[in-house]
Amino acid sequence: MSSELQTLHSKILSLLNLSEEVLSFTQFETYTELLEMIITTKGINADMLTSSHLILLLYYYIGCKLNQAGVIREFGLDRIKSEK
Repeated sequence: MSSELQTLHSKILSLLNLSEEVLSFTQFETYTELLEMIITTKGINADMLTSSHLILLLYYYIGCKLNQAGVIREFGLDRIKSEK
């Protein structure tokens, strides 16, 4: 699983145009655990989510969190919302 998480981490870094100094693997793991808890508490069956769904959810969740923290300034929320 760690190899899969590292691959996801690399994809998210690339999609958000970030360096590992901005979003370390440890921080990424924390965000994925929090998102997993949110999915579970909302009663969503995680087994039904495809890898594309997971990447999009991680991208959106981590992007929003980093945007709220002021770490990133330009996060395409409008584009994502229009594609829903």
